[in-house]
Amino acid sequence: MKVAELLLFVVIFAVAVEAEEKCKNPGEKFMSKDGCNRCKCSTSGIVSCTKRLCQKKVKREAKVEAKRPCIPGERFLSSDGCNRCVCLKNGDAGCTKMKCPPKKKLSDTPCKPGSSFLSVDGCNRCKCSKDGLEAACTKRYCPPVTSDKDTPCRPGSRFTSIDGCNPCKCTKDGKAKCTRMKCPPKKVKREIKKECEPGTQWAEDCNSCICTDTGIAICTRMGC
Repeated sequence: MKVAELLLFVVIFAVAVEAEEKCKNPGEKFMSKDGCNRCKCSTSGIVSCTKRLCQKKVKREAKVEAKRPCIPGERFLSSDGCNRCVCLKNGDAGCTKMKCPPKKKLSDTPCKPGSSFLSVDGCNRCKCSKDGLEAACTKRYCPPVTSDKDTPCRPGSRFTSIDGCNPCKCTKDGKAKCTRMKCPPKKVKREIKKECEPGTQWAEDCNSCICTDTGIAICTRMGC
């Protein structure tokens, strides 16, 4: 019985402390000063609030968020990505202080807060956030990679060598290792000083030829 009486006293005392702040709009609901509990104004103008435990870690974030200039009445997401904010009449932001789920760090690229670095695709640029937990990167189109051992590459990536036929793989230290197979001769067209009828086509051994509008023959140059 004594335990129940003690609990009742604690509840009454907690409500009494919160009730020191009078409210003018009966029925109005608003956020408590602690930023995580909800309050309601009774018909008699007394404030009653929930008494759940607030996270101290996020409290620091709320102070920083309050410095953000905003338009009174504006609602937006906090910089932590999970709490919600509303802009007060004095231009300060009041935010909830719920505990946010931990953010995942970048697995492929080390991220130093505030640093800029090359994306894993080898052509886009990234900038690390102030907390070092994520990075924002440009999203421009990257051309196909055709580098060799003298060109930096992304560790683990696979691509075609500059010779156009040998496959390459990038090592852990960012250097390319490629096969050295003999590539088939490229089909290169050449002009042959030979008069021909414009538009005609013919074969010379394993090469194919075509006559241009000016009457000049152009043929491929494969090794037969």
